[in-house]
Amino acid sequence: MSAVWLEGLSLEGFPVAALAAYGALRLLVEEEGMEGVRLVFRDPQSRPVPGLLGVEEGELLCRLARRLRRVPPLPPELLEREKLEGLSPEEMRRLASADPRARRFLPALLLPLPGGGAFPSPLDTSKGQQRLTKTLRENWEAARRTHLLKGLRRVLFSGVLLGPGEVLWAWARVRGRASRRRSPLEFGLVGWHPSQYRQWAEGAREPSGLPFHEKVRIHPVATLLAWEAVPLFLLYPAPDGVRAAGVHDPEGQPSLLLPTPGHPVSLEALRALLLQAPLALQDPRAWPPEVALWRSPRLGHPKRQKDPYPVYVEARPVLRGPQAGAQTPGGSRRGR
Repeated sequence: MSAVWLEGLSLEGFPVAALAAYGALRLLVEEEGMEGVRLVFRDPQSRPVPGLLGVEEGELLCRLARRLRRVPPLPPELLEREKLEGLSPEEMRRLASADPRARRFLPALLLPLPGGGAFPSPLDTSKGQQRLTKTLRENWEAARRTHLLKGLRRVLFSGVLLGPGEVLWAWARVRGRASRRRSPLEFGLVGWHPSQYRQWAEGAREPSGLPFHEKVRIHPVATLLAWEAVPLFLLYPAPDGVRAAGVHDPEGQPSLLLPTPGHPVSLEALRALLLQAPLALQDPRAWPPEVALWRSPRLGHPKRQKDPYPVYVEARPVLRGPQAGAQTPGGSRRGR
């Protein structure tokens, strides 16, 4: 069985591409019921390129586009909130029992703490006016107002970043009707790429006045795909505090741990790798030799107002087994 190689999601130093590959797998398996789909990485230890087995390219594009267009990134009752931290345990239980999507996301978004309050997901890099729910709403609306299938093809097979001067256009509407005028789109930025927030993460300073379209941005379709990976990063209590699957958090400085398996893995196997990844840093002997492990550290702090904006920066391999990089099935989609 050959793989559909997602060349646009090669892990070139930042986490959003790997998260988008994980999110695509979870969406297909858990939301679309395609239980036979598997994830594999070509060259997992040097320039990981994800591939999906068990789905054809056309079906992959159509299912992802249909899902992203119709289903909001969070249930409406959550997406319309200004922030999620104020959710009480009772509200979380009610939402989880009423909505399957809330049931999947809430255990990875918030963990109620004894005495009140909640521990937020380490993937939440929002702060100040750039609230998580606002960012997700803006990305969802931007993706739906463009040619979503075209955007999805670009993200999966070309690249997830929009360069300086690259504009996403949407047809303007006049009195509720489509017109021939086009308008450039703006959308929320997330700190999953160093070009967006690094200048603020390295020191507490005001955002620069650089125009939106002159910045390097993550394509909104890529942000939505990466968001679909969040339920894999489950929060759970531990003797020394709160831990998250796939997160190494020494002294409040979290890093995302990104497994890149050189052999095809199921969604459940990927979940197990993410849970095991923090332990593998302590004892590499327990880590499968055919799986490389990359780490993307986070700079900045998401809560303290005097500290800078948080951002995940360059990912580098931390575990390279002798079999990492083994030949993977099907070869490259576009050649090597």
